[in-house]
Amino acid sequence: MAATSRGAGYFSSPYYHGFLYNGSTVIDLGTLGGNYSDAFGVSSNGLVTGQAQDSSGNYQAYYTDANGTMHQIAAVPAGSTGYGINSSGQVAGSSGDGTPFLYSGGVASNVNTLLATSGWTVTTVLRINDAGQMLAQAQNASTGQSHAVLLTPFDASAVPEPASIGLFTIGSLGLFLISRKRK
Repeated sequence: MAATSRGAGYFSSPYYHGFLYNGSTVIDLGTLGGNYSDAFGVSSNGLVTGQAQDSSGNYQAYYTDANGTMHQIAAVPAGSTGYGINSSGQVAGSSGDGTPFLYSGGVASNVNTLLATSGWTVTTVLRINDAGQMLAQAQNASTGQSHAVLLTPFDASAVPEPASIGLFTIGSLGLFLISRKRK
């Protein structure tokens, strides 16, 4: 399904529902058991995220799968909203208390616990692309200033561990000494 547009509108009932327009058909995304839903992000392959009212009346973040079925990301008493989704189904959003999250592989994680650097606090995540990069807003702890930031994931397994670096250094030193001794 190639998604060309997304939005929210009124359907057969008097309640506001998120929808996906796939270029030829408007698809009502439904709710999580309540009356209302909104669609805020759509991926290039038609996955959608936003917020939907559950049966308790709380708004919770959701994503749709390839079949268009709505799934709740996590039940949070303060509510939550998904703002961006990529074609792998990763969702960038925020809980009702303002905690930014990344939903990936069935787990919602606080974005601030995923950062490799300190001194900045992510306050909002708005979008995520297919490379896993997130458009966010962050606040500098020392100046208090807020800035738009691009969070780029890195492969931690590609960074050598300190013990590996030490062994490499000792091995290189040994080879150097052996080569000098032979001369």
